[in-house]
Amino acid sequence: ATGVFDRDVDDQQSVRLPELYENGRLGLDLNMVKMTEMMLSALVHSLIIFLVMDLVFFDIDTVHANNYYAFGTSIFTWLVVSMNYRVALITSTINSVFTAAVASSFLMYFLFLLVYCRWQWLSPWMYNVDARMIQEPLFWVGIIAVPALAIMVDSFKAYLLLEFLPDR
Repeated sequence: ATGVFDRDVDDQQSVRLPELYENGRLGLDLNMVKMTEMMLSALVHSLIIFLVMDLVFFDIDTVHANNYYAFGTSIFTWLVVSMNYRVALITSTINSVFTAAVASSFLMYFLFLLVYCRWQWLSPWMYNVDARMIQEPLFWVGIIAVPALAIMVDSFKAYLLLEFLPDR
């Protein structure tokens, strides 16, 4: 959905100037190198999430935080935040529809947590996990640290690409 609004030229110009779309026809934007780059980026982002949680988890009060379920819910929450950051980073046309889509992504996730963690008969192990999770200060440290580290890694990667491969 991030590319829906990316329109550089109108329809008449695109028919008159087919060379504008050489990148797509020649596979310059979607090829094995780009796919490998995106897979490595995803791996680095997942490692950031895991390492921050690994560092934080042992200091969280696991007796009151319902350990395994708070761990998984925290990681998934950080994943949702990081995913929305990444979508905002790679989107070139930010408008009201895009903003509503990102906001609805957060809203739907938090509504899911609100429902799933409140009905004990639905999942007894998840009962009140969200309330316990948001009471942990280190959970909030992770909410800030994970996207901040991801931004640093993405910025460093962009710098290296511009410095050593400026024509790319």
